[in-house]
Amino acid sequence: MSAGTKTDLFERGYGSLAGLAVADALGAPAEGSDPATIRKTYGRITDFLTDEPAGTDDTEYAMLTAQILLKYGKELQPEDVAREWTETLIHQQEFQKGGFSEICAVVNLRRGLSAPFSGRYNYEMWSDGAAMRIAPVGVACAGSPEEAARLAAIDASVSHHRDGIYCAQAVAAAVAQAMVADDPETVIEAGLAAMPEDSWSYRTIQRAVAIGRKYVDPFEAIDELYQDVIVPYYVWADMAPEATALAFGLLASA
Repeated sequence: MSAGTKTDLFERGYGSLAGLAVADALGAPAEGSDPATIRKTYGRITDFLTDEPAGTDDTEYAMLTAQILLKYGKELQPEDVAREWTETLIHQQEFQKGGFSEICAVVNLRRGLSAPFSGRYNYEMWSDGAAMRIAPVGVACAGSPEEAARLAAIDASVSHHRDGIYCAQAVAAAVAQAMVADDPETVIEAGLAAMPEDSWSYRTIQRAVAIGRKYVDPFEAIDELYQDVIVPYYVWADMAPEATALAFGLLASA
């Protein structure tokens, strides 16, 4: 079914944002664990693992991104994002729900840096934080992956640089295409087209998609994707090229 009516667009947009929040809460207890440990501890996760499921900073920052878009629309500029982050976050004393990239960005804003420098001079500029929060941009740019990629770069610049921005662009472009697409292959193509072909992220996502296409069940693709995509000697599960590649690889396998 093509998303040709306002009802279709609403349902797909709602699915994107609700899916983000639900999946975030589903996966939160197992975050950072390898597939073997997850299987041993939980089996196949098909429902919430706690009686009070809650998402992480991924959902919270996605809602902040949505609020900023509602305020500024497609005229959004880097200084607008920095202003909203400053007004919303800078006075908080604790960031229990913020990832390293967001914490570093807020520290930079406190010190007087603004976007894009608050993201460029951030030692976690390649984290998955921007990619995880960027779905609202894709929803707002339904049918326009190029516009979604442009706005994603603006939003991500407050906290990320290079591959952290590229992965946000890939996710936003893919969501924008998914809002109107019948064929999931065009969603993957839109995501890849949004990134520089000579980037770490592009190469990793391209490999992950090739692996995913060999399977018809995402659960069967997990182990090979994990072995090929994950950087085993880095302790934190927050690299944008890893997380985004895994998402695209699983989409290809589905």
